Amino acid sequence: MKERLPIIMDTVGLALLFGLIYKLRRQGDSAEEIKLVTKAIDKNLRETKEINHTLRRTRAAVNQIHQYLLPVQKGVKKPTA
Repeated sequence: MKERLPIIMDTVGLALLFGLIYKLRRQGDSAEEIKLVTKAIDKNLRETKEINHTLRRTRAAVNQIHQYLLPVQKGVKKPTA
């Protein structure tokens, strides 16, 4: 009986070791997935900033055109640029 106890303990120890190795591997896979998601978010954020910049420039151009056309439509002297 005493000789079988170390064998059981070794089996339990091996099972724990394999369990830890499996957990660490899964955490490594999760870390890689997190890196991929982070890269995708960063890419989308850059694209969003570019789109917002373009929209602000377009809005500024539309506002300038509006400032020019509104006085002309009302018959008021157009503003000097």
